[in-house]
Amino acid sequence: MFGNINRKALSAKSWERSWKIGFRHRFLRPIGSHKPEQPQKAPWESLARHRQRSGLFLTVVTVTALLLLVENILKAQGLAATWRLLYLSTYGLMAFFMVQSFYKILLGTWHVSRGIAGNPWHPLRKRIDPPPDETVALLFPVYHEDVHRVLAGLIATWDSIRDYRPDLAPRIHVFLLSDSRKPSFVAMEALSIQRLRQQRPDIPLVYRHRPINSNQKMGNLSDFFRRHGQDYVYSLIMDADSVMDGESCIELWRCMAANPRIGILQTNPRPVFRESFFGRMLQFSAHLYGSVFSYSLMVMQMGHAAYIGHNAMIRNKEFMEHCILPSLPGPKPWGGKPFSHDFVEAAMMCRAGYEVWFIPELLGSYEEVPANIIAFLIRERRWMQGNLQHLRLLFLNGLRGMHRELFLTGSMGYITAPVWFVFLLVSAYTMIHFMQVAKLSIGSIETLMVPMALLLASSIVFLFLPRILAILLNLRSTHAKQYGGRIKLVWSVLVETIFSFFFSPLMMVMISYFLFAWIKRLSVSWGKQQRDDQAVSWIEAWKSEETHLPKVLQEVRSLEKQFHKECHMPDTNTPKEYLPSLISICKKQQKIVFALPYRHSKTELYVKLQEKAKKYGELSDREWIILFGSRQFWEYLCSDSGSEFIDSLN
Repeated sequence: MFGNINRKALSAKSWERSWKIGFRHRFLRPIGSHKPEQPQKAPWESLARHRQRSGLFLTVVTVTALLLLVENILKAQGLAATWRLLYLSTYGLMAFFMVQSFYKILLGTWHVSRGIAGNPWHPLRKRIDPPPDETVALLFPVYHEDVHRVLAGLIATWDSIRDYRPDLAPRIHVFLLSDSRKPSFVAMEALSIQRLRQQRPDIPLVYRHRPINSNQKMGNLSDFFRRHGQDYVYSLIMDADSVMDGESCIELWRCMAANPRIGILQTNPRPVFRESFFGRMLQFSAHLYGSVFSYSLMVMQMGHAAYIGHNAMIRNKEFMEHCILPSLPGPKPWGGKPFSHDFVEAAMMCRAGYEVWFIPELLGSYEEVPANIIAFLIRERRWMQGNLQHLRLLFLNGLRGMHRELFLTGSMGYITAPVWFVFLLVSAYTMIHFMQVAKLSIGSIETLMVPMALLLASSIVFLFLPRILAILLNLRSTHAKQYGGRIKLVWSVLVETIFSFFFSPLMMVMISYFLFAWIKRLSVSWGKQQRDDQAVSWIEAWKSEETHLPKVLQEVRSLEKQFHKECHMPDTNTPKEYLPSLISICKKQQKIVFALPYRHSKTELYVKLQEKAKKYGELSDREWIILFGSRQFWEYLCSDSGSEFIDSLN
């Protein structure tokens, strides 16, 4: 029966977690020793490896040429050998990853220009309706989120699925998985769920509040798989701010049904709903440049792609067998459960012989991005800690080459921030040294002119050609209308480029600081994330409304406003402030009384807690959550004598 518990014990997959032992096994294995067995390779893997090696070869050749140019310039400036070596080392490291990204985009754009028809291994080429016995769990994990916004996205996604394929919609069951610890959030979640069940009985919805929120989102999902994972063939993982239209959800399902080797199918969520200046800059760049970058990633990575943890469909049985991750030895932030667990889960899925595909062609997948720089930096620090943990897994036996590269490039994206800072200091020294000791002449200027011009031109190409490609692809198509036309598109690119020019040095300094804190073992926690559009205001940051929103996003906005109007509660965790609002909401809904999924069986416990609250005026968060699980307590609150209890708290 839907919602019943079918418990299964889960255990973390056993694999070597020490990077030192992994290094020895990979590179210092005795001659003649048995190599670990590799899963059967897919027919596209040789092509993907050829593309990766082509990109690497072009990168090495280009970076070598750039270093020779720089070496000639530095020699002409009379710089000492030690300073030349330091300059070349820092420049070469930064240039390598910049040039590598450039060639990935260039090669990917060329391959993707042929479309799905030109890619015989593309998963969307093969789709079938799922068998009658297959069901899907639609999962919304939450932690101290605005439940009205979450439920608005949940309803909009469900309604879109029902409109697109009404025959398949009843086989998709929705789960709201709560890790909230504050009683006010837990009570509001349960109250909103009860109201939604009465208004929309057609939505098969289960609400689960986890008593102990260990291991953050990974632990929340593991709790679902332990209780219900065997009952569903697939799970569609969402985030609290995720929205997907029915076409994307159903086509993911049909694609998974037709391709049994695929373990994870990842969409490309597009940012929406941002109106602050900072948020709209992120949103614009993700829409414009992300389209080129995401398509390039798809053709370069193929079936060894990354998984970002949401807006993706997974195969439950295989995920439960291979992707339950163990803790890494050592203290945090280097040890503990993998922080950015999604990348590791994709690597483990491919290590087991299954495929992970990134599908940017499904356009009905949406998320929200940080609205201001503070929220953005908080998110970057969390991501940095998770990516640096991945360095421990570089030499894990059986890991695919693409995932080793993803782990390395993800980590170097943060490590190169202080390298850039050192490079700027060294560059400043070389300029001062040149001005002090160089003897300028017509001949020396002509000697430096050609290599410096080549170096400048190459830097401009590597930095700006991806942006130019994105502009050209959108100018030549009807997509320019989404940005207000071609002229507004070009102006927007100029504004975003200027914004990036000033924003990048700030990111360099902040990430360098975060890296220093990480070295000192200052860990961060994965707490509540900002989902609203709170901005650092510049006269409300050029007030602007989103136009031409897809139908599913329009429904999200409409439902969110309706829920906030009907169930508004103060943003507080003090019982004497939020309990009156909860009582008034219950009375407006004709005294709806509900019980949390987590509750004790002894009524005496509720009586003791109620008396304690009256006598001392306060309870612990856990005691309030237990008390909210009492049907008798809610009946008491909704009665006329409930106001006496509120007065006693004061």
